[in-house]
Amino acid sequence: MKRYFLAIIMLISFSSIAKDLSSFYLESRTRILLAGERHTNDQARDIFSESLEDFKRRGGDTLGLEMVESHKQFLLDNFLQKRENSEYELYEYLRVRWQYNTESYMKLITRARSLDLKLLAIDLDKRKRPAETALYPVPPEISKVRAAREAHMAKVLCQAEFQKIVIIIGSFRALDKFLPTALRKECYAESESINLSKL
Repeated sequence: MKRYFLAIIMLISFSSIAKDLSSFYLESRTRILLAGERHTNDQARDIFSESLEDFKRRGGDTLGLEMVESHKQFLLDNFLQKRENSEYELYEYLRVRWQYNTESYMKLITRARSLDLKLLAIDLDKRKRPAETALYPVPPEISKVRAAREAHMAKVLCQAEFQKIVIIIGSFRALDKFLPTALRKECYAESESINLSKL
C-alpha cells in the first residue's frame, strides 16, 4: 500500500513538472531557453527529455549541450548522422570529460535525435580556460573560468543558426547574472530560464 501511494505521488509530481515545462515552452517569448539542472539529478533530466517533443511542437529545433565542448561538435554531428562508432565515441567522450551519469545524458541526446532536433555543443575547450581565481572555494561571481565559459557559450549561441533552442545547463549558469547577461553583452540576445530542480 505504501508503494502504491509513493507511485501516485511520483506520477503527480512528474505530470506537474511536465506541465510546467510545457507552459515554459508555450509562454516563452525568446528564441533561447535555458533549462537549469543539477547534473546529478537524473530524474529531472528524464522528465526534461520527455518534454522535448512538446518543445519541438512549440517551434523548437535545437538542443544545446553544456556538457560538450564546442570544438567537439563533430561528435554530435556524427551521432546525428548515425555514422559508424559515433554512439560509442560520444559516450566515451561524455564518460571521460563530463563524468556525470553518461547513460542519462546519452538517453537525452538520443531522444533529441529521435525527434530530429539539431544538437549544439556550447562549452569552452578546457585547454583554453584561464587560470582560476586564487581563492577556494571560488565564489561564482568572481570565477574567471565561469566568466570565460559563459562568454564562449554566448558567442557560440549568438553565431549559431536555429529557430528556437533549449539548452541543458547547470542551474546557476541559468541565473540572470550569468549566461543571460553574457548573451546580452555578446549580441543583445534575451533568454528565459527554468530551474528543473525546483519544479
